[in-house]
Amino acid sequence: MLLVVVSSVIKSNQIISDLVKVWNVLEVRILVVVSLTLQTILIFFGNRRKYIANAWLQLIVWFTYLSADWIATVALGILSKDSKDPSTDPNFIVMAIWAPFLLVHLGGPDTITAYSLEDNELWLRHLLELFYQVAVALYVVYKSWKWKGSHLHFVTIPVLVAGIIKYGERTWSLRSGSSKNFRESILPPPDPGPNYAKFMDHYTEKKAEGYNVTLGKVIENPPMLLGHSQGAIANDKIPDVSSLHDGFCFFKIFKCLFADLILSFQDHRSSQIFFQTTDWKHAFQVVEVELGLIWAILWLSKHKNWGVDLLYKSISWFQKCCMLSHTRRWSNLMSQFNLIRFCLKDESVKCITILKLIFHFYPSLEKSYYQDTEIVPPELKELIFEQLKVKSEEAINIEACKQLCADRGDRVLEKWRCHDGDIKRSIKEVEFDQSILLWHIATDLCYYSDDLNHVSFQSCEISKLLSNYMLYLLVICPFMLPNGIGQIRFEDTCAEVDELLKERKYISESDQACKMILRVNTEIPPSEVKGDRSKSVLFDACRLAKSLQSLETEENWSKEQKWEMMSHVWVEMLCHAANQCRGLHHGKQLSKGGELLTHVWLLMAHLGITEQFQISRGHAREKLLLS
Repeated sequence: MLLVVVSSVIKSNQIISDLVKVWNVLEVRILVVVSLTLQTILIFFGNRRKYIANAWLQLIVWFTYLSADWIATVALGILSKDSKDPSTDPNFIVMAIWAPFLLVHLGGPDTITAYSLEDNELWLRHLLELFYQVAVALYVVYKSWKWKGSHLHFVTIPVLVAGIIKYGERTWSLRSGSSKNFRESILPPPDPGPNYAKFMDHYTEKKAEGYNVTLGKVIENPPMLLGHSQGAIANDKIPDVSSLHDGFCFFKIFKCLFADLILSFQDHRSSQIFFQTTDWKHAFQVVEVELGLIWAILWLSKHKNWGVDLLYKSISWFQKCCMLSHTRRWSNLMSQFNLIRFCLKDESVKCITILKLIFHFYPSLEKSYYQDTEIVPPELKELIFEQLKVKSEEAINIEACKQLCADRGDRVLEKWRCHDGDIKRSIKEVEFDQSILLWHIATDLCYYSDDLNHVSFQSCEISKLLSNYMLYLLVICPFMLPNGIGQIRFEDTCAEVDELLKERKYISESDQACKMILRVNTEIPPSEVKGDRSKSVLFDACRLAKSLQSLETEENWSKEQKWEMMSHVWVEMLCHAANQCRGLHHGKQLSKGGELLTHVWLLMAHLGITEQFQISRGHAREKLLLS
């Protein structure tokens, strides 16, 4: 028995020894193949995260992006370590040509330069790595040139030059995308204004000549932004050419919002006029183009050209064959998260035992598991645009814009003459994150208590979508909402729901849970019974739901009116949240399929509902009037 064990150990050692020998011979070749594979993955999937909101795709791109640089760096290091005299080992000449190719790999594909905005801030680190990796590649190539009889040298030099340019281009792109340089690139050139000294010299000269000099205003009409003719951009070979053109024109001006800069009064006004006279479809298409250009600046041919048309058709055919999208500019999805469903745990998390072993990651993974996505319906886009269009007519000065941006549902209540105490308090007298939680639970309670089996109201479905979307922002993306204790309120509310469900284990469906919560007597305010230690808003939301239901019984509202009012409140909450989020955070979400919140934010800016514009109208131009 002992001999069998010893012999098996010897055999295993021999196998390991053989594998080590094979690895020592093939290690560079294997690493080059792996590096090429990773680059191929990035080429095909790097650009897809712009319009596909999928956690697995994000994980694949993240892992590949980090691994690609590491593998190429290791391969270059091994090549420099194992560099030999070509006269003793002619194979080294062939292996040395891989160094320039690895330099090209380090330059990365055009579909992805940085995985996140934080990578752009590390451009100095990449610059240092550029110098180091180029030095290593030059050293390997230099060692291979000792044998002057090889024709491979004529291939090595062009590839080496291309690799240096490619890697340098990547570093320059990272520098250009950093917050400081991006902001500086947008800033206009210094403007000293009209020449005051020259004007006053002329004024003094004319006055000394005996003229009666007075001042008169120079009336200047600022040029409109989009003064083009449709014929100038007509091209039936390219779909949505008008949206592409308008989006590119606005992009050049409105990209400053992503750097937290402000618009000029003229740009603010001209954009407002343009979007007030267009329809919702074109407006959203223009915004999509702009956000796509923020992701990667596109090239647009404004004139007919058969060569360009042929090239466009060829690229389109190739993209269709390879299932690559060229028309999708974002995911067109809105994520959904429902508090009642999360507390019910109606679907058990897969591999829950393994996940609980890594306890710190389990809560966030569990929340992601109960996150769903829905397509943004056209009816919702139309409702948002029409609501903003009405508000835009009042955005005539900075004070009005500030008030419009601050409204978070109270304006809708005034319009609908809804003066119920609990409903008004849920909007005006609480923090914004508390309003989201109150209205989210109340929307669910109303949704499952109303008899909607025979008729489906559009406003009802829109309210449900926006309710779940806003809670998703509160729970999964709190950085996109105003500061508050939303996470604490959410956890405390979930704890109270869990406590109720433990006492009623027969409840397994959302409608059962909602009807059970509505049956609780809430005559006495919860704060008087529980105090304010717990931040749960469950039964405050229950009181709100009962107040909304009372609009039908006491105010003679129809279900259609009630749900239409609720959908308008949710739209105003969405717009308030969009305006409060910084441009940097909106930009971050573009690499994750995009957010409806970002589209609403940019659309609000186009319609003039923003605080990011200059109050002054520009230079007060004067001219001399002589008599």
